[in-house]
Amino acid sequence: MPVEVPTTADLLQVVREVWPGDDLLDAVDIAADGGGAILLGPGTHVLYRPLNLPSYVRLVGAGTGATSIRAGADMEYLIGVDDHASSVSVEKLRIECAGKARTGVRIVPAPRDPANGLDYGVTSPDPRHRMFDVEVYDAAHSGVVLGEHARGTRLDHVLVRRAGTVGFHCGMADSYLTNCEATVVAGPSYSAAAAFWIGSVNTVYANCKGWWGRGSGWRVRGSRNRFVACESQDTAWHGWYVEYDLNTFTACVADSAGFAASGGIGGVDGFYFAGAGATTATGCLAFNRSKSAKSQRHGFNIPAEMLAIELDGTERFWGNQGRDNAGLLVNVRG
Repeated sequence: MPVEVPTTADLLQVVREVWPGDDLLDAVDIAADGGGAILLGPGTHVLYRPLNLPSYVRLVGAGTGATSIRAGADMEYLIGVDDHASSVSVEKLRIECAGKARTGVRIVPAPRDPANGLDYGVTSPDPRHRMFDVEVYDAAHSGVVLGEHARGTRLDHVLVRRAGTVGFHCGMADSYLTNCEATVVAGPSYSAAAAFWIGSVNTVYANCKGWWGRGSGWRVRGSRNRFVACESQDTAWHGWYVEYDLNTFTACVADSAGFAASGGIGGVDGFYFAGAGATTATGCLAFNRSKSAKSQRHGFNIPAEMLAIELDGTERFWGNQGRDNAGLLVNVRG
């Protein structure tokens, strides 16, 4: 028997306008009946418990300079998605954690269980959540958390400012982050803090920037990801700390790792590759912003196998440049 696929009109049958002073949580309950769009007018909505969004609901503000959702009490996260939810979208608003919410946006759906009717939708095995034109401020720990089962997620123009430990915690697969950036103010240690903590697989990061924080700009602990025109800048620790293999880096930049003004320490590198049996870095750039204050030790600190000649005559480390590093532009270990 053919499966009935809901149309766009069916999914967006409920449209509720909410202004400051109205009950936002009640509007979510209304929109949950078949999916809908919650249009938030200008102003600040203060929440005293997390806001969980069900399937097919769009939470849309009037713009990041007009509409805010603010944490009014301590909570684990400010905005989340229901377990097994599909196609939730958060758009055009500012999320103010105010140091009270541990996480700004938490997209950690439960695993699929089709045998028991718990699926993400009739058209795809992925939940396919979206964030567009969103700002997240002052999360106590993480600005945005994307869990292992948040497959097919797309983020564009999402900005995280002053996260406590991690800007974007990415554990999902088959997703896309474009034009995103984050700053991190603290963290329990240099290695724990990161603007982008990458545990994802088979995900694309394009034109994203991690900067100004006690930890690294990027800590990569996932494989089969592609990083295109991404940047670290003014980080206290390594700009890029790459622990896992099978990743591709194209036209990426490390600017002033170990930067003193962000609490930097000596002996850190623009790019540090812990192991790279099958990693490729092409056309990347590593430099210090100042000739007089050379905080970044090596531009690229790589294992010898990254320079090994492959059977087709190519190397995995090619066309990389830089200037004003305190040590060698390329330091080859072992």
